[in-house]
Amino acid sequence: MATVDSVFSVADGVTAMSEIAQTSGVDLLKKFGSAVSVAGDAVKPFLPLIAVVTVTITEIIRIYDTAQHNKRMCGAMHDRVIMAQAAIKLLERRQKENEEKFKQQNYYDAFLKFVALLKKIRDFLQDVSQLKGFKKFKEASAVEIMFTKLASDFDSTMSLLHFAVAISTEDQQKLDREAVTKDLEDIKNYLDNIAGGITTMDHKISSVLEEISIIKDKVAANKSVDKLSSTYEIPPEDLNDPFDPRANDSRDKDITRKLYKFQEVAVKKLALPDKKTDDGLKVAKELTILKSLQEGQRIIKFYGTSVVDGTPVMVFEWAEKGSLKDYYSVTKPVDFPWELKLKLALDICRGIAFLHETRYLHHDIRCQNVLLTDDFVAKLANFKLSRGFNDKSTAIKIFDHLPWLAPEKLRVLGREDKERVPYTQKCEIYSYGMLLWELGHQRIPYKGMTPNQIEAHVLADKRESFQWDLGQLQQGYTKIIRDAWQGEPRLRPTISELFLELNKLQKKHFPDARTPNFKPATPPAVEISALSLDTPVLGDTYKNAGDSPHRKSVSLNLPSCDLPPEFEFELFVPVEEIISLDEGITAHRTNDKEKAWKCFEAHAKLDNPQAIYWKGYYLWEGYVVAKDRKKAAELFKKAADDGIADAQLRYAFCMVNSEGIKFDKELFMHYLILSADNGNPSARYNLADVYLNGKLGIPKNEQEGVRYLRLAALKDQPKARDMLRALKEKGVDVGDLNDL
Repeated sequence: MATVDSVFSVADGVTAMSEIAQTSGVDLLKKFGSAVSVAGDAVKPFLPLIAVVTVTITEIIRIYDTAQHNKRMCGAMHDRVIMAQAAIKLLERRQKENEEKFKQQNYYDAFLKFVALLKKIRDFLQDVSQLKGFKKFKEASAVEIMFTKLASDFDSTMSLLHFAVAISTEDQQKLDREAVTKDLEDIKNYLDNIAGGITTMDHKISSVLEEISIIKDKVAANKSVDKLSSTYEIPPEDLNDPFDPRANDSRDKDITRKLYKFQEVAVKKLALPDKKTDDGLKVAKELTILKSLQEGQRIIKFYGTSVVDGTPVMVFEWAEKGSLKDYYSVTKPVDFPWELKLKLALDICRGIAFLHETRYLHHDIRCQNVLLTDDFVAKLANFKLSRGFNDKSTAIKIFDHLPWLAPEKLRVLGREDKERVPYTQKCEIYSYGMLLWELGHQRIPYKGMTPNQIEAHVLADKRESFQWDLGQLQQGYTKIIRDAWQGEPRLRPTISELFLELNKLQKKHFPDARTPNFKPATPPAVEISALSLDTPVLGDTYKNAGDSPHRKSVSLNLPSCDLPPEFEFELFVPVEEIISLDEGITAHRTNDKEKAWKCFEAHAKLDNPQAIYWKGYYLWEGYVVAKDRKKAAELFKKAADDGIADAQLRYAFCMVNSEGIKFDKELFMHYLILSADNGNPSARYNLADVYLNGKLGIPKNEQEGVRYLRLAALKDQPKARDMLRALKEKGVDVGDLNDL
């Protein structure tokens, strides 16, 4: 049976995650049980907290390892929690020496603060490490402020716990500020240049990334093939033969050029399994996800499925010049200038970046799977093997993919499933590095070598040679490739870092290169006077929003350790245990409001922002205690300023619905927007209503209104769905409603 020490001994967190994250609270406590006889009764209340700390630190390590953005910030926090992990190991090993600490109530309370702080650090890193989460920070300064506060809180908590951890010195704080500044500069540069559907015309993060994430989750949980199929079926009569037959109208026997709504499309034969089988459901889900990716402007657009001459087909955007491999195979090097190669490399990078921002992996990055439009825009194609970040890979014909396969995948070829390593974005980075080599040299890597020779060559940490004159441009391009195909996955850059390097190379050598510029159509004006600003109710406001009575917790819900009966000769009074916040929310959900109130009040005293919000909610409604809406509003504001989406919405509406609280339009909009961008569906619906109808004297903004309305509808906000349908009937472009 594992002890506390055996769990903490996992240095990189990978094994701990697989062992602990899938273990129930009761089982975790059993794992820690062997430590009780050593530690004595005093340490018992700390065991559930240590278990939660272990899982949370493991999650922070995983977030750092997979971070797509702000790697320096993530690294600074990662290093802090690793020090804390070492301090806890020392605390556990020296239980006898620390027994007096375990008997003190203030030490127990400090440990609770530590648990809550680690969760805040985890959530912050999760947000800043991916664009979808980073979007909630309206200004870059908000990221810096939050980072600084978390770092400061970490130092003070370490002092409270008397952990032997070096507190940030002035030099360390300077390094932290430099890391934050550099990260924010990089992400601004990235957003200013990436385009490709990741950003809007004004370089803001597109809400499409979040839409795809929500659709992905809904599709994963959907058991109805018919409902999924309805989102991509195209009537056969909508597909017509082109007016101008051309020699390349048919490709590879399975692809034919057609017209769909006066656009050139490619119809490709589809082997569609029976809808009633698991394979049928799998294909239906994959096609639905593929359709959701059509907003990626460097991904070949998928329109849907249809039937041509009795044969099921997929309908894609037509790429006049075919695959990049076919193009470079027939193009002489002198006719394929470096300016075009860099442009295509950036196009492909944008496509991969879009996939990674939506947490998808292509699984087959090579020039064969890149298509070229008539005006030389490169787009990713062939998503047959594509999967989500955490989905299981599909078996492939190794010979076709071997030259682009990452060494960590080569190393485990032929082993049992349990011994295989997962395909990650770092594998994709390696493949992209090989593609860059292939594009630069205009030939398949390792040409003429057998599969066994390629495997031995790569696993010996050898790569392809470079056969070009090393001018400044080629030197930069070579360095990018070498960074991407490093043998150690953790040393490979992220796709955003590769993009910034390629973009810098293009600007330096081809400053006049065209920058992608996409301008979406502006929908017509609309008036819906009947819709009104709704005051949220509990069941509406908090559905799918954070820790709420209407959402099952995904956190470990660890039961408290029951201390043995007290005896007269005991030398200490046990600390007063506090149930976890999750247990308090469960108590609220089961109408045990006395228990819930005690939990919320206790955690609020420890400055837990979620508990502060719940305490405010109880004061607002008068549950257990007398109503005090002025105090409740103060608590809502405090929790709102600490990033709690529910509190942000509640505080906004305090100004609308409360006597004695002055209405401030700018403050109302500030907190309503914060809550909406923080994911609250009701905030999104109400904000959309404001924008669409110009309420409160706010100028109408139909584009923003529709955007927030779609996000609310995707989170199953019923009024948002109704409003979208009403808008569509009036001729407003509200996008595809099949997924809502």
